[in-house]
Amino acid sequence: MKKYLYLMLLPIIGILFILSCDPEEVDLKPPTVTITSPEDRAVFSYIQSIYFSCSIEDDFDESFPSSNVIWESNVDGFLSYGTSIIHSLSVANHWIKVSATDHDDMTGVDSIKLIITSDLPPEVIITNPDDSSVFFCADIINFNGTINDTTISDSEIEWSSSMDGVFGHGTNIQTNSLSAGKHSIYLTAIDSIGLIGIDSIEISIGVPPQVIITSPSDGSSFVHGEAVSLSGNVSDENDGVLPDSAIEWNSSIDGFLGNGTDITIYSLSIGEHMIALLATNSVGLSSKDSVLVNIELSQPPTVSITSPSNGSDFELGDMISFSGSVIDDIDEVIPDANIEWQSSIDGFLGFGSNISNNSLSVGTHRITLNATDSDGNLGADSIQIEIGQLELSVVASHVVSSAHSIFVREPYLYLAGDEVLVNIVNIANPLYPYDEGYLDTIFSGCVRDIFMQGTFAYVTASNNGLRIIDVSVPSAPIEIAFIDSGYARNASSIFIVDSVAYISQQLSLWIIDVSDPYYPSEISYENFFGAGSNNDIFVSGSFAYFLQSPSGLKVIDVSNPANPIELGYIDIETAGAQNVFVSGSYAYIADDTNNLLVIDVSNPSYPIEIGRYEFGARTTCLFASGSYVYVGCTTASPDYNCNLKVLDVSDPSNPLLVANCDLPDGWPTDVAVSGFYAFVARSHSTSSIEIVDVSMFE
Repeated sequence: MKKYLYLMLLPIIGILFILSCDPEEVDLKPPTVTITSPEDRAVFSYIQSIYFSCSIEDDFDESFPSSNVIWESNVDGFLSYGTSIIHSLSVANHWIKVSATDHDDMTGVDSIKLIITSDLPPEVIITNPDDSSVFFCADIINFNGTINDTTISDSEIEWSSSMDGVFGHGTNIQTNSLSAGKHSIYLTAIDSIGLIGIDSIEISIGVPPQVIITSPSDGSSFVHGEAVSLSGNVSDENDGVLPDSAIEWNSSIDGFLGNGTDITIYSLSIGEHMIALLATNSVGLSSKDSVLVNIELSQPPTVSITSPSNGSDFELGDMISFSGSVIDDIDEVIPDANIEWQSSIDGFLGFGSNISNNSLSVGTHRITLNATDSDGNLGADSIQIEIGQLELSVVASHVVSSAHSIFVREPYLYLAGDEVLVNIVNIANPLYPYDEGYLDTIFSGCVRDIFMQGTFAYVTASNNGLRIIDVSVPSAPIEIAFIDSGYARNASSIFIVDSVAYISQQLSLWIIDVSDPYYPSEISYENFFGAGSNNDIFVSGSFAYFLQSPSGLKVIDVSNPANPIELGYIDIETAGAQNVFVSGSYAYIADDTNNLLVIDVSNPSYPIEIGRYEFGARTTCLFASGSYVYVGCTTASPDYNCNLKVLDVSDPSNPLLVANCDLPDGWPTDVAVSGFYAFVARSHSTSSIEIVDVSMFE
């Protein structure tokens, strides 16, 4: 009895439980599912992709995840997930089912029948208007299409708009009633078995914007580089205010210029421009206005050199102030970097309207002031000035008994000549030189050259070999040793490197070890045959430069003093070449005619002449220091006009005369430069040491 009572109460308990639950939390109905596309019993070709869509309504779930919406075919099986899919089907009659499951696992279902045939749908093509065409409101538009199935009647051929719906039937229609806006236009045709062919295009219909250029006016002219302000008014019935991106300025020469109703351009090219303002609204309708603008070539800056005046003369080393004025229509102020001074000889001088320069070379200069404005226009002015050689002066003169060769090692000048082995002159104050010590020869014959090493003077004495004098006490020089060649040859020029003395002796090179000045010893004696005699020698590095007259310059490898080897030779082609001086890769030669020769000895095996300077006077001695060569010159008898010339050899191929010093008449026999002074040995009726201030070159 109790068992039957329990069974009778169980339904009542279930009903009471349901009534006690929150209806918001319990969903007792499955979702309502409706297939919205395609229509039931629609016909498709197997080649067509079919658009499937459905709507789902549920009392609890507002949205369904795609995985909970399943499309299936009774023929092809599972198709896809989601409320809308695109899928093709095999030839058959299909039952298409879509199911949607909510969060309570309640499932709603809808289904339709589709007929998939092996037949092809009609081929539909819209031939007019073109895709993306734009029309004004109330324009009569012709719509034309072609359909490959002539059995389809006009009633089954339909034109429709995404905005206005169906607006006509048949392959060819016209209308002027489409709404303003962007339309998707469809042409569909249904054949006898229900297959649908379709084509579509996009068109826009509306009122174009109103566009007016307000500035500049038509026919305006501007200077190239000048700011050109472009302004216009744009209004549109469809959109009201158009965004800047829809408003565009263009030039017939330069193309796109910018967006917006107001822009400023600085870079319009020279020429006649058609400037157009184009505005396009959201419908795609455009309007434009245009004006003619002429951009003219700007005038170059007006440049004038105000100082120095044309034809001015200066001496080498003078500080010259260069000033100019620059006026330009484009640039109120041209930057210094665009204002440049140039010399026809020295090239670039400096930037800016005002500069100073004291380094112009000797010669006639064309000075040019160039100014370039921001438009690239170049203005220029030029003048001609003359930079004359600097006239140096003798600051002191010291009379000596004989002057043939000098060697300067401050504070003394060591001099040898004729019967004087050494004359020591104190030049601690070059303005007031005086004799410190003196030593005569004890033999007959001419003293030729002198070289200093340590506290010893080494003197070549013609037929009396090499004489060595201790000058450690300048006031009392004493001869300590000598060495004779043993040959009837004239010892001429001497050069000492690392306690090895190299002596030119007519056509021979005599090499002596003087590491112990008291006991000099011969290392080697080598003949280097040629015409004439040897006049000078200079040693640099491992090479001795052996000057023979009139043969030429020989380059001797003396890396092994015991075995000197001739490497190179160049013919000087003069009868009495006097001196050679080597500095860096160049040998400078006073050829005793009228010339300073510059020989490139960078390849000792192949010395080559690269420059020369002709003085018009005999060149008898020289000395190189830095970028300058000091040359002693004299005219022929009976005048013997004596000069010291200074040449700038910073460009060895083009020596430039930069200074001259007139000396007392005579014959310059040797020159040396030390500190700020050049010391010139001069012989004539009297002999002297002439001291010249050359501080501007040293």
